[in-house]
Amino acid sequence: MRDLEFDLDLNEGGDCAALTITSPEVLVQVSLLAADLIALAGIRSTRWSERNSIRLGTCSGLPVHWCAGELPVAAFLPIGDDPEVAQMTVVLTEVAVVRLLELVAKSTG
Repeated sequence: MRDLEFDLDLNEGGDCAALTITSPEVLVQVSLLAADLIALAGIRSTRWSERNSIRLGTCSGLPVHWCAGELPVAAFLPIGDDPEVAQMTVVLTEVAVVRLLELVAKSTG
């Protein structure tokens, strides 16, 4: 499984954010409120086995659900109205989750 790269851009007013997730095969853009970025720190407390996720942001007009996984999948992002039958899911390794949370912490700092 390849690690993903992340880029986080805040708009000029600082109230909206665009999170870009990339790999050689994938480019996903998630739009969200900058104030909601802090909620991503809680991703480790979610459990997919308990159908517990954080609904945060949109991708192509569809809601994004953030949820911790079981190793080797540290987290995943089902994208769609219902996370159980998502139109697309992004899988994050532990390294990717750490990098994402560091980026969010630096941006909200």
